[in-house]
Amino acid sequence: MHLTSRCPLFRRNSPVREEVSGENHALGPARPLSLGVSTQDMHALLKALTDRSWIVEPMLGPSLMPSSITERYPMLEGGVLEVLSQFSRCSRPDEQSWLLALSDFQAVSSQGFRWNEYEIMALESAANQQERDSITRFWDEHFPFLLAVQADYDYLAIRLSDGSVMHGSAPEWELPSVLAPSFEAFVEYVSTAVQVPYPLSVVL
Repeated sequence: MHLTSRCPLFRRNSPVREEVSGENHALGPARPLSLGVSTQDMHALLKALTDRSWIVEPMLGPSLMPSSITERYPMLEGGVLEVLSQFSRCSRPDEQSWLLALSDFQAVSSQGFRWNEYEIMALESAANQQERDSITRFWDEHFPFLLAVQADYDYLAIRLSDGSVMHGSAPEWELPSVLAPSFEAFVEYVSTAVQVPYPLSVVL
C-alpha cells in the first residue's frame, strides 16, 4: 500500500515489553494452539473482507515472496506467506486499512508505508541500542499482516510463539494485547460478527 502520508515519530516513555493477558482474550478463551495458519484460513479471511466491501486485486505477475521475509518468518511459509503473495492489493475502499500484500513486502521506497513501517519508525525513535535490539526481537516474534492508519496507527500480527492474533497501536507498538487465541478463531469472528467492536472496528 503506497500511501503518501507518513505518521510522525513517537517518543518512547516505557521499556519495550509485551502485555500477557492469560485467558482474558478479546475473542474467546485460551486453548491449545498450533502455529500453522492454513491457506484455508487465509482464503476464508479474504472472503470475509470482500464481503465487507474490501477491494482485492490478484497478483498478475510472478508471486515470489522476498527471501528477506521467508528467512525472517520461516514458520509461516506454506500458509500465510503463500496466500499473501497471491495478491497485490487487499484494502478498504478508503485505503485506511489494508491486509499486507506482495506489493507491500516488495516495496523499498520510503515514500509510502512499507510492510514493517511501524518497526522502522520505532527503531528511528529508540533512545539507545538496547532499545533498538528489543524492538527488533519483538518484530522477529510478531508477524504483522494488517495495518490501519485512520486512528492510532494500528496493526494486527501473529505472535509466533503460540499463533495468537495480537492488536497493537502507536506509540507503544510493542505493547500489544491478545485479540484472538488463534488465527482460526480470528477469521471465524470476522466472518460471523454482525457488529464489530473495538479494536476490529478500527482495522476493519
